Amino acid sequence: MRNKMKRETLFIILIIFSIAFCQLYLTHYCDAAFLDIGMGPRALGMGGAFTGLADDYLATYYNPAGLGQLLNREMGLSYAFLYLGLDYPTGRADMGDGFICYVHPFKREIGTFGMSYINRHASDLYSENSYVFSYGRKLTEKSYLGANFKVLQVNYSRSSWGYNPSYKWSEGLADPAFANGTSIAGIGLDIGVLFNINEKWRTGICLKDFNQPDIHLQHPDSTKVISNHISMAAKIGVGYEADRYRIVSDLTSHNYDYYLDSGVEWWLPELPVTLRAGCGFGSRNYCQISTGASYAFLPVDGPLKYQIDYAFLYPLSGLRGTLGCHRAGFTIEFIPGMKIAASRFRFIPPAFQIRTGEISALITVVAEDTEGNIDKSFNETAVLSSSSGSGEFSITSKPWSAVNVIKFLAGKSSFYYRDTKAGNPVVEAVSYPWRISGRLTANIKLAAERLRFITPVFEARAGEISPLITVVAEDASGNIDRYFNEDAALSTSSGSGEFSAASEPWSSIKTVKFSEGKTSFYYRDTDGGKPVLEIMSSPSGLSQKFMPGIKPVAIRFNFLTYPFEIETGDTSPLIVVCAENKNGEVDKGFSGYAILSTSSDSGEFFILSQPWSPTDRIVFSEGVSSFYYRDRKSGSPVIKVSSAGMESASQQVRIKQKEIIIVETEKELIITALGDVFFAYNKADLTPIAKNLLDKIIEILKEYPKSKISIEGHTDSKGTKEYNYKLSGKRADAVAKYFIERGISLERISTMGYGEDLPVASNDTEEGRQRNRRVEIRVVK
Repeated sequence: MRNKMKRETLFIILIIFSIAFCQLYLTHYCDAAFLDIGMGPRALGMGGAFTGLADDYLATYYNPAGLGQLLNREMGLSYAFLYLGLDYPTGRADMGDGFICYVHPFKREIGTFGMSYINRHASDLYSENSYVFSYGRKLTEKSYLGANFKVLQVNYSRSSWGYNPSYKWSEGLADPAFANGTSIAGIGLDIGVLFNINEKWRTGICLKDFNQPDIHLQHPDSTKVISNHISMAAKIGVGYEADRYRIVSDLTSHNYDYYLDSGVEWWLPELPVTLRAGCGFGSRNYCQISTGASYAFLPVDGPLKYQIDYAFLYPLSGLRGTLGCHRAGFTIEFIPGMKIAASRFRFIPPAFQIRTGEISALITVVAEDTEGNIDKSFNETAVLSSSSGSGEFSITSKPWSAVNVIKFLAGKSSFYYRDTKAGNPVVEAVSYPWRISGRLTANIKLAAERLRFITPVFEARAGEISPLITVVAEDASGNIDRYFNEDAALSTSSGSGEFSAASEPWSSIKTVKFSEGKTSFYYRDTDGGKPVLEIMSSPSGLSQKFMPGIKPVAIRFNFLTYPFEIETGDTSPLIVVCAENKNGEVDKGFSGYAILSTSSDSGEFFILSQPWSPTDRIVFSEGVSSFYYRDRKSGSPVIKVSSAGMESASQQVRIKQKEIIIVETEKELIITALGDVFFAYNKADLTPIAKNLLDKIIEILKEYPKSKISIEGHTDSKGTKEYNYKLSGKRADAVAKYFIERGISLERISTMGYGEDLPVASNDTEEGRQRNRRVEIRVVK
């Protein structure tokens, strides 16, 4: 059933788009009637963008699919004073339009029906009447479909058009255009769809007058009949809805003209007032701004919700010297069972206690009548507030949503609360316009009762940076208070001791900040002894002391391993470093750690050769430590061992470029040769070194006498794609040619130039580009 519904929805969308685009091939007509200037003060207050929203009776005008969203009956009417101040013809400046509509939702299987009447007129000279019959229905949980059947009528005043007082003609002078009457009627058809993408986004499409009805007077001379087709207008709109505001936008295509209208709607949290603003621009210098507002009120004992709407539109181009357009409207929504029995809110639990920063348990609010019963008909909203300036509310505990409005359903609602300030804040919920409220008092307290050093007492050598010292804030049960986020001061009894947030670079701090009940720092001291370290949190008054040992230290590092040479990517021999005193002797009492660094941006240090374990520091035991090194880039990098208070040791190593890389899998053998070794810059001729290396590769290939060989050329991203394709292909062909000359059968070999399409490293660095310039020889086992 669900798949069938999806197919039907897709079929409808295809039909709508087909109709929309077929207008490109229809005859181009000049509209003379029923121009779309918008309708209703609510929609026009947002610039006329309503296709993607369509959530009230105005859906009958903008997008009938929106009728499927309505749950209650609605009636609306509006009137517009168009372009006040416009004085043409003299004494006939009465231009306006009127609108009245009624919509009635039935069961979902049936849908929603609507009827509306629209009248636009220019004094007594001309008028247009539209009798609209609308239908909309919900197709799936997220899609709606609707259509309009419209009877369109145009009326001219015979006496007004056939009489000119300047020439003193008698009233009723015959005009051939009115020989067969002064009015004409036609049928217009609209179709629309609406989609709820998610809880916040929706989009809609509407094709207005897609049948393009012809409305022209019947001239007695058939050769002089001029068609007056109403051109189709294709509209697509989007809407975004957040807590208290909506943003909407419509794009309209009409007679090869395009118009973009956008607007915003925002309702005040504590008043039944909604504010709107919008703007629009497009073809033919169309540019307009608008603003509007609504006020809603709902009698407590009545089933009706009333709303007064107003909109003001002002053109920034076109007509000049007018007072703009003023639109006023009135909406009635028939809401069954709207009698409010609730008289107060009650919180469950009536009070609670949490730590600062902690999220409370779920707090439930119920709407009760005077007898203490839950009013299950109460489905209104309430505004949340806290007497604490740092209190926050959320509908969910994760993720935190920071809201201040909750929605009741069947007399119940719920939320979470947190506060970063200790105290007894009062939490209040108030529902407008009912003035129903309730309060509860929270107890927010600092949870931590003591600080504790969890780093074991250590002995550091003079001038050496200590291991990371961690302090936690604990409650009475010894649990870490995850919501303890205070600042704390650091001090030492030694006049030469220092603290730092990081071991490198040294920052010399005097305060630290707890985060989720933890903080950490480093310490160093140039004097020996047992200094007393103290941490104290001023807001809570918590403190703790710590006493490490400071021993004499070695003054410098020295490499015991001689300089070595390795190829790129290979692991070095074991590198041994010792800590020496001023006499050049290994200080076997040295058990600190040192930082490893290299002048190469691609060098890596490891404690073990297998498994590979990257690190940037080594730990000394009895004054000796060791590590391994490897580098992906050729050169002569300098590796360095250093620690605060120690003379560093440096050693230069030689890294040779590895010319051939062999990777073997179950299915193939991949031999990669870097292009810089095989070819000169921008060339496809093999270098003498390349031929020697290819001879070695040929020896490997002899072990696979029947295997297919694929030779692939690759380049970096320098140059154009076309050039790189050619260069990589030529280089692959050059290797293939050499193989054939050395006795490998042509039938076994295939070549391909991929250019820059398959990089193995970033082309943003020279090292990456060097690795991308390569030839890969793949041997299928």
